[in-house]
Amino acid sequence: MRNERVTELIPKLDLAKRADFEGEKKAPPKKIERLEKEIKKLQKEEGFKSVESRFDEEHNLWEVSFVNKHGAEHTINWVLSSSAECRQLISKYKLIEPYMEPPFVVETLAKASAGAAEGSEDESASTDSEKAEKKAAKPAKRKTETEVVEKLNVRDLRDYVINEGRKDFTIQRYKGLGEMTAPQLWETTMDPERRTLLSVRLEDITECETIFTTLMGEDVEARRKFIEENALDVKNLDI
Repeated sequence: MRNERVTELIPKLDLAKRADFEGEKKAPPKKIERLEKEIKKLQKEEGFKSVESRFDEEHNLWEVSFVNKHGAEHTINWVLSSSAECRQLISKYKLIEPYMEPPFVVETLAKASAGAAEGSEDESASTDSEKAEKKAAKPAKRKTETEVVEKLNVRDLRDYVINEGRKDFTIQRYKGLGEMTAPQLWETTMDPERRTLLSVRLEDITECETIFTTLMGEDVEARRKFIEENALDVKNLDI
């Protein structure tokens, strides 16, 4: 869909059955009407050039299409809703749907306070008799301080969790193996216990040449179209 707010409408309206797209030629089903109405609410803010529902005579099903501000057309239909990726995302959404209402509160344990450190220093400076009295006395319970962070939407919550998870980690990207140091190359590529070797055979030279020209040639529009049409079919991607 290339638009997060439109994508959210698919699981919210539960567009998961073929019957949701079926209807008479002159009267779209209720879910399609509602989907068109909800997208039109976003039209001005998102800069959509057009939003419409239409009847696909070839498959006898309804669909909703919109043209974004860049002039690209996107369609929500049964083909999209019945795809394996869409079904998997909808099923995962159903698991977290009860918790999707803001505000979202994240509680984390704060670091040890300065008071605790000062207490340890005072203890080391005290006399033996004072230490014995402290041992005999009932130890005071240490207060657990928590840091509370509140987010008002899912996107901010996601960004916060990812940024917190990235702390103390270093992420590096390389365009080629030659940019790596020897230890990095061994760890990621050359270690026989961790590497994977794949055998590649060129069975169709003509098809190989066509794909290579499409992906590496100067025709940007053809490359973009190829990626859009095949992106969801990728099974093994070398990153």
